[in-house]
Amino acid sequence: MAYRKHPNNIYLTLTSDEMLILKTLGDGRDQIGARVALQWASHFYNLGLRPDFDINCIGLCLLADNDLD
Repeated sequence: MAYRKHPNNIYLTLTSDEMLILKTLGDGRDQIGARVALQWASHFYNLGLRPDFDINCIGLCLLADNDLD
């Protein structure tokens, strides 16, 4: 049986550390981790972060839900 590549598939070569990061993001599932990473990347891109910016200048603010009592 011949294998046909789907035009929407992306094939990457990742290091074992990069795979570990994706699996950590995806609770053990690298495909879910890749989706999370893409969602985060698109979010920060929409906020104005570009690939040539220094990521060390980015701050993070987490908002807590005070109605958790």
